[in-house]
Amino acid sequence: MSDRKKKVARQYESGNFLFPARNTFVIDKNGIIEKIYKKVNVNTHAEQILEDLKK
Repeated sequence: MSDRKKKVARQYESGNFLFPARNTFVIDKNGIIEKIYKKVNVNTHAEQILEDLKK
């Protein structure tokens, strides 16, 4: 999903006005943020998340 107006980015304090940050938020079924990944490597990030979720 695109966040062209940066509404979600502002809510999660992810990036600034001109440049969004590439962050991942792991949110549980109750809407609680369990983990935040900042400055992710797009080449290895998916594997990292899957490995972390197995723990």
